[in-house]
Amino acid sequence: DIVKFAGDAVTIVWIVGVGEGAPASMDEATLRATACACEIHKRLHNFKATDEVCLSLHIGIGCGQLTALHVGGVFHRWEYVVAGPPLAQIAVAEPLAEPGETVLSPEAWALVSHAASGTSVCALIHSCADPQTCSVKHRGTYARPDQAGYMRIDSLDVASTPPSALAAPTMRYRDLHVLNRYIPAAIQPKLKHGLQNNHLHDMCSVSVLFVKCAGLGISEDVTGDLTMAIDAAQRLMLCAQKSVYDFEGSVNKFNVDDKGIVILCVFGLPGIYHADEPTRAVKAALTLVQCVNAEFGPGITCSVGVTSGKAFCGVIGSPERREYTVIGEIVNLSARLMAAAGENEVLVDEATKDLTELVEYEERAIERLKGFSKAKRVFHPVSIRVPQRSKKDSGALRCREAELQQLRSMMQRGSGTMVLTGERGSGKTALVDALAEAGQADHFVVVRNEEKDSEKKSGALAQQEPTMFASWQGVIQGLLTKASAETGISVVDYLTSILQSRYGPSDLLLFRRVCPELEFPNAPPPSPLEPDLDLAASTSSLRSLTASWDLRGQARQPGKAAILKSMLTDVIRHFAETHDTLIILHLKTGTAKQATVDSDSWNLALKLTEACSEHVGKRLLLCLVTRPHFSSVAMEDFDSIVNIARRNRMLLQLKNLGRQESAKYLREYLKVLPPLPPLLESFVYNNAAGNPKHIEELVNEMRHMRAIEIVQNRVVILADFSEKIDIPSKVRNSTLAMLDNMSESHKLVTKMASLLQSFSPTMLRELIPYQAEMQRLPILLTDLVECGVFVEHRSSLPLGVLICDPEATVCYSFQCRLLQTQCVETLTAIIRSDLKQKWEQMIVAGLQRAGNVLSQKMHRYMEYLRSQSAHHRRFAPYSSAKSFCLL
Repeated sequence: DIVKFAGDAVTIVWIVGVGEGAPASMDEATLRATACACEIHKRLHNFKATDEVCLSLHIGIGCGQLTALHVGGVFHRWEYVVAGPPLAQIAVAEPLAEPGETVLSPEAWALVSHAASGTSVCALIHSCADPQTCSVKHRGTYARPDQAGYMRIDSLDVASTPPSALAAPTMRYRDLHVLNRYIPAAIQPKLKHGLQNNHLHDMCSVSVLFVKCAGLGISEDVTGDLTMAIDAAQRLMLCAQKSVYDFEGSVNKFNVDDKGIVILCVFGLPGIYHADEPTRAVKAALTLVQCVNAEFGPGITCSVGVTSGKAFCGVIGSPERREYTVIGEIVNLSARLMAAAGENEVLVDEATKDLTELVEYEERAIERLKGFSKAKRVFHPVSIRVPQRSKKDSGALRCREAELQQLRSMMQRGSGTMVLTGERGSGKTALVDALAEAGQADHFVVVRNEEKDSEKKSGALAQQEPTMFASWQGVIQGLLTKASAETGISVVDYLTSILQSRYGPSDLLLFRRVCPELEFPNAPPPSPLEPDLDLAASTSSLRSLTASWDLRGQARQPGKAAILKSMLTDVIRHFAETHDTLIILHLKTGTAKQATVDSDSWNLALKLTEACSEHVGKRLLLCLVTRPHFSSVAMEDFDSIVNIARRNRMLLQLKNLGRQESAKYLREYLKVLPPLPPLLESFVYNNAAGNPKHIEELVNEMRHMRAIEIVQNRVVILADFSEKIDIPSKVRNSTLAMLDNMSESHKLVTKMASLLQSFSPTMLRELIPYQAEMQRLPILLTDLVECGVFVEHRSSLPLGVLICDPEATVCYSFQCRLLQTQCVETLTAIIRSDLKQKWEQMIVAGLQRAGNVLSQKMHRYMEYLRSQSAHHRRFAPYSSAKSFCLL
């Protein structure tokens, strides 16, 4: 059975006496493994992957007692881990094998030597002592003592008929919720949506962490007891999960291999993408090192490598055994940096260093890394600066005057919930700042949650005790401080006076989860809280797989959260009985404490939204500020809040600026006179798509690169934008984050359309391979137009659209050319080739239908083909369509 994939390696086990057809003894199991290795080499040695690339394998075999563990539990995510003497033997044997060879450990050789012939690896090394004439590369030129007894298999005398394969496991529906915990969150939406084959893969911009933990063993002790092994593995996994999940990354692998205990973590996978992934990855790496040191003390160390760039993120394996993984040069480089890092050291590559402005580095001089022909610059992070909050410019507000008037109008309607949504840089913060000023002028008590830096001033990262209803902390503290000052009593006394009739003393202590600084008289200290540790997983379904469990922390009791939510609602409503109250709440999606997000905060917002409609007393207004969601994650509370706001005409969705408004904003930002150079206006609009913040960042980069300058209040172009200007990483990453935030249906439609300049619904249906999306296409296109992804055209349709779809009355194009380019880059080569072939077939079929009618306009269509080829510089010309035109 294949139990683990790890990059370019697989771990295969033969378990004695388990399952029908399994080997009956260790001798038989080892003989089967050796025969399988010989068959693999027979079929796959010098396997021709492409015209230029041949692949081979080298195999190591060990045998003995295997330890299988189930570790994790944070956010319901678990890992299956195998360890023990066989893995330690393979760690020596596999590197000794050259391509096309299999090397057995002494323990394995003793069980198969009666049916096999082989050569001592030490003898092979001694015979090749001259590095100038030796053709082998893996074994080296000097034998080590631990290599004694390892044998290369030369021939094997076994029956030609292999044993029958293991029976496929029987899956029970009631076990699916347990098995689901072993599937990474990045792939679950695609699987649930029914995507198949190549649509399960993406080319993603990611940051990769390879972590090696030295000095920690997770095998059974001499008595066969697994307690210590389980405890060590579980503690290490919890350190990794909490450190990485705090910054919304993913723990992708927990393996025991030739490097020891190795953990692979990834930032930027589908469904959880952010504009600052490299910074999050470096912070997580530093946090993980601190966490392991604090948990295990001296003697247990971490070495971490961090890299950033493009990687294949998808499913590998067969339908029987598949695993979600990341593959690419940056993954290999991360592993090499991990191997080169010292004890408790973090090393990053140059790309990560360039993308992390807040991190201070020291350059490290290291030898050339294995597998890389050129030397790599390597850096060590030494400190992290606290970001300086720049003063908000009023420019974003000037272009949102109509929206501000809408918010002011909503504020005058009485109690209720206003919802303001907009992408990064759309002007949300400037609008709510102005709303707060208007509220204060109208005698509202205005409270809002503030974004707090998780870093200390020293730049060190500390594990913080998680809080419940984290997004509401600033709001609740502000209301309680105001009430305490007005009544002249302490906050604790104020809470007791308004809540003691409905809640007990132990319930009031729960307020420390929201306001940790509260001191109740004679109260015991709060117990440790691990709100996302999934202890429910240690049920009989999993107990049968692992000998014992020692999961630390305690599960949150749902009843406690409900009581606290009810008390918070009562406090807010009680305050609003005597005060006009405006609550401004920034809510985000995700899992990180640093993002001040948790499901309880959303649920409390929904409860207060429902309560506002029944509120009696002064005005109670809740203004929720967030980014728009097609939500690839379950956001039922958000959807319910939006529906209520829409019914009450209290929903404001910020749209991107149009072309004229974008040009006006650009002139005002540059402080220049009209008109702008058309080339500049077009370039900025195509890449910033009317987002005020993106316009600013793009123009700042152009000025920094001296592509433009201001002369006598006019813009002068100094360089070719397309060649000299690199789109700022924040703009690129924010655009990718917008794509990632879509549902799988919206994301699929957007990606399938990315190779076309313009398209009709009929053309798009030809490219979409799923019936569900074909049927819902009108709704999906309307959604994408409303959120500013596509632009709808109903007049002067392009000739290319009319050729493919003569009956078309409407067509669409991307509003943001940068988003279109980013979508193309996420497609794998197979998907691109498939889409291109379908597009060519549409063109040829359209021309054949049109016949001579379009022959007079063929020169116009050739121009269209040239524009398509120019748009996709990386792709070969559309040969079949062009050949038909020329004919």
